[in-house]
Amino acid sequence: MSDPAPRRRICPSCRRETSSLKYELFLESWLFLLVAAAYEVRPFVACPSCLRRSVWKKAVALLPAAHLSWPLVVFPWAAFLTVCTFIPGHSSQFAISERNPAYLDPPAWRRWVAALGRTFFAYLPVLGVVYCAVALYLTRNDDAHYRSSARTGLIISALLTALLAGAILYDGCVNGWGNAKW
Repeated sequence: MSDPAPRRRICPSCRRETSSLKYELFLESWLFLLVAAAYEVRPFVACPSCLRRSVWKKAVALLPAAHLSWPLVVFPWAAFLTVCTFIPGHSSQFAISERNPAYLDPPAWRRWVAALGRTFFAYLPVLGVVYCAVALYLTRNDDAHYRSSARTGLIISALLTALLAGAILYDGCVNGWGNAKW
């Protein structure tokens, strides 16, 4: 049995009905200074044609500020979002809101849990894995932005934990288990 047709929604840009409303994150600003970059990301909600137009208009506008990083960051991101607009159906954010409207706007404490997972707890080797795993579980039905924050924190923390475990194992094998020098 096939899935029912997606509910038609109104595009906020062109005000036309569409069965393929997209919710994507793209750069609002990007400043590249050779040794550092400053950026701001904002969500774009529109039908596929409006989203492509908005993304490429913003990508071209970012060309002077991004200069050397434009072909490495802005262009691939815009190209990826352009490809995503050809996928039929609404973005996953709309599917989540239809399944459970309570998750449309997560509570502030859950957003903080996800943000702290990536910005602070990700850099704590063992405790960070536990914290970020819980944050990922709590944000499993939330916006993709919060899920990715928790997932990124979990990956960073897991890599740091594996690196620490590898260093302990290496030191134990080289110096003997009772003669650790740290």
